[in-house]
Amino acid sequence: MVHDITKNPPATAPAAPSVWDRAHWQITLGLLLVISGAAFEALAVATILPATVRDLGGLNLYGWAFSAFMLANLVGITIAGAEADRQGPARPLILGAGVFVVGLLIVGFAPSMLVVIAGRAVQGFGSGVISSVAYVSIGRGYPEALKPRMLAMSASAWVIPGLIGRALAGVIADMLGWRWVFLGLVPFILLGAGLALPGLRPLSGNSDSPREWRTARLAVMLAAGAGMALAALTTPNTLLAVALGVAGLALGIPSLLQLLPAGT
Repeated sequence: MVHDITKNPPATAPAAPSVWDRAHWQITLGLLLVISGAAFEALAVATILPATVRDLGGLNLYGWAFSAFMLANLVGITIAGAEADRQGPARPLILGAGVFVVGLLIVGFAPSMLVVIAGRAVQGFGSGVISSVAYVSIGRGYPEALKPRMLAMSASAWVIPGLIGRALAGVIADMLGWRWVFLGLVPFILLGAGLALPGLRPLSGNSDSPREWRTARLAVMLAAGAGMALAALTTPNTLLAVALGVAGLALGIPSLLQLLPAGT
């Protein structure tokens, strides 16, 4: 007896999951845009800050444009990770991207170096939130088989800004002005967040876990202590410098020891 094999074609194997498949491409592209934008801004500042100082003055505040970012970044990273785990990554991503954009706008329209420093602090907090939320999003939004690839891609999102970011920032500053290095990132951050949000909203969090107020308080205390210690290094008044240094160490070291894992 001859069978007609055309009636029962062999079943095709399902396509292997990919970070670019229909279920994940928006999250992938959105996260990469947001991470790359934050990376470009972090690396470009060193290139365009001299032009900023020439325009606005405040050379004595030069170092605080970096310190304010890093201290606020520490607070954002510490707070956002627990919140993203508690309520899911969507709302913290909105917060992080929104705060980061506000910081870009503050610096982009800053009339003085003090305002630039304030904007850099806002950017630092937003960037810290984005960093934490990105890892939670990968952990919650991708199957186990795709997590290593997406983690590698998120790390590589710093590579291109690292290779061309400073040169590109210099070109933009020469052609359009240093303010556009910040303002030009706004649409990329908004687009990235808008792409990622539809895929992140269904991801639930662990709403039963309590808010980590103690961790948030310790992070703020550590940042404040580090800020005081840094201020002590640049204060011409010796007595004030000593007072700031002692206060900063007294505030920062106990906070750091409590934030570090046990046994560190």
